[in-house]
Amino acid sequence: MKKKLLLFIGILTLTLSFLLTVPRTKAQANTRLVVQSYNVSAGTITFYDYDTQAFFGTFDFNNIYDNTNNPFITNKTNIPYIFRMGDVYELIDELSANLIKVEFIRPADRQIFYTLDDMVDQQVYEYKGIVENMYIFQQGINLYRVPMQGINFKNEITGLIGFSTILKPGNFYSWQASGNSFYLDGKTPDYIYQLGYITGQDESSNNASNAYQDGYEAGIRTAEGQLESEYQRGLQNGFADGYDVGLNKGYQRGFDDAYNEIISSDEYTLGYDNGFKDGEKSRLAQNNQSFYSGIEKWLVPAIIVVIVLGGIFSIASFKRREI
Repeated sequence: MKKKLLLFIGILTLTLSFLLTVPRTKAQANTRLVVQSYNVSAGTITFYDYDTQAFFGTFDFNNIYDNTNNPFITNKTNIPYIFRMGDVYELIDELSANLIKVEFIRPADRQIFYTLDDMVDQQVYEYKGIVENMYIFQQGINLYRVPMQGINFKNEITGLIGFSTILKPGNFYSWQASGNSFYLDGKTPDYIYQLGYITGQDESSNNASNAYQDGYEAGIRTAEGQLESEYQRGLQNGFADGYDVGLNKGYQRGFDDAYNEIISSDEYTLGYDNGFKDGEKSRLAQNNQSFYSGIEKWLVPAIIVVIVLGGIFSIASFKRREI
């Protein structure tokens, strides 16, 4: 009984598992999706089954994953051009009711263009250039072919500044159906640049005088704060250097002048001669004084020596006589 019950549970589990995986298996069986429409403002895209042309679903851009399990749109550049009408993708997996994983297969069989009749009055379009004798405009992810006949371009903007240009890719135009005319729009990059440049110049001109005056006054205040201290410092340095230089120069010049004057003077020669004679006399007197002041040092001992020697010779002579 238990074996039958276990067998029944096993069969039931296998059946349920198979049934639960059927939708995913079907999704993995090379289901191809084709892009049919967009809603750029809402950020949604609608896919149809490429083979049956049956509606598949509408998805938020961020809910369409690539094979790295990241939102397809975050791994690409030029976001408005990621999903083009007619592009074909393979459905890899349905992660939930509103979340799918896809892989890009190939671009559209042909690029879908809109015509002038599809343009909305007063709407702004970007001019892309000329292809096959047709003007090409773009708005969001949609491209428009516009015939070259009977179309007027107004390439001037008046208002804050006067601006004019030529028809060239990158310009933005507002479509005016009543006059079959495209009017240059303020979104045009060249106009934005020129507006910013002129506005900056005007602001600079208006503030130049005030800026100059502010800078002048700030400079004056700073200079006044340093003027007195710098004056005192300059005075002290100048006095010290000037005094030293003046002293040295004055001493040398005075010495030179005095010496030159002395050499050429008769009084110098006379004084020299008189001084020499006086010096000679002074030296003789000094020598005599030295002699007389030193005689006492040798005269007394000499007298004593003479007396002693005389006594000795007298005694010797007396003894010889007695013999």
